[in-house]
Amino acid sequence: MITLSEGAWSAREIRKRRENRSCPPARSEGLHRLVKPGQRYGYDLLVHVGLGRYLAGQQRDEIRRLLLAERGIELSAGTGSALYDRFRLLVEALHVQRAPQLRAAQQGGYPLHLDATCEHGKGGLFLCMDGWRGWTLWAARVPSENAVYLSPVVDRTVELFGRPIATMRDMGDGGAQAVKRLRQDGVPDLICHYTSPLPSRAASSTSATTSSEVSSACRKYAPTCGPCCES
Repeated sequence: MITLSEGAWSAREIRKRRENRSCPPARSEGLHRLVKPGQRYGYDLLVHVGLGRYLAGQQRDEIRRLLLAERGIELSAGTGSALYDRFRLLVEALHVQRAPQLRAAQQGGYPLHLDATCEHGKGGLFLCMDGWRGWTLWAARVPSENAVYLSPVVDRTVELFGRPIATMRDMGDGGAQAVKRLRQDGVPDLICHYTSPLPSRAASSTSATTSSEVSSACRKYAPTCGPCCES
């Protein structure tokens, strides 16, 4: 076994059961609080590398180097990747388990802000956020901003946290289709899009006026609109 607190160590578990086998074997609760059955690496190590990767933004090689230098724990690149993935899945499970408590804390409802960061041909991350509180309610990797990939993320968010009081998105067609059902149910669908006036002299006065108005509106509502409104 390898834990953050003790490093590498060996565990011997003695399982006992009744002679008539009427009950399953009794196992060590203390051991299972340290390490998941069938696993080698402790929960404390799992949390340590997960927080370093996803909260502190440390690179994988950096985490492995610090563990070896400070704790004497050596992890292969493959083991490190497996621990990061396990941490992410466990945090997701905990998030779903605590969704009722989070939903109860959203007194007054929530505006659903949608934000996708995709590079052409590479996919990206799609976030569904509580715009008032800055909470990420649900997120998923998506191959593109096509509604086929965005809609299930929105649906899962609504399933866990209820129908929002409004949606806020950019002008992309994928986002529009993803909230179509909410819009049909009467949820206001707002667009947050920053437009700056074109420098070209050929731009009409009407276009310049419209751009100015949109820019002013974005600056006005930026504190509650989230990252998509920042120029």
